[in-house]
Amino acid sequence: MQFSKDDLSRIPVWVKLHNVPLDYWTNKGLSYVVSALRVPLHADITTLIRKRLTYARVCVEIDASKLLVKEFDQQCPNGMVITILAEYEWLPSRCTSCNVFGHNLATCLNNNNNNNKAPIIGEAKKKKCVDRTTSVYNLQNQFQW
Repeated sequence: MQFSKDDLSRIPVWVKLHNVPLDYWTNKGLSYVVSALRVPLHADITTLIRKRLTYARVCVEIDASKLLVKEFDQQCPNGMVITILAEYEWLPSRCTSCNVFGHNLATCLNNNNNNNKAPIIGEAKKKKCVDRTTSVYNLQNQFQW
């Protein structure tokens, strides 16, 4: 089996979500909340049976070309807005030049030192209320088992 550069542009990672309202602790609810981060894949069994309510632990697919969301606002059915915090358990190194995981900009073989473009480095600090009417969120996945 051979891997190409494209194979490492998206990877699954585990995320702890803090402040998730109990109304959303269902397959459909967690899928809805997690879609604010990226593509929802799985939830751990402890989360699904609601044995630990301090955080929801979910697996999401992240994309090396996108900024990571660390927190976002979720509007509840009652109109209240809650800030949900995303704590990534592990993140590999990420190259902002070729948009893949596995190395960083300093060790990138494709990085041209004569290129004066400033790379986009960082994380999305806060997403405002998530608008799920846009086409990106209409494609959200349900958790798959």
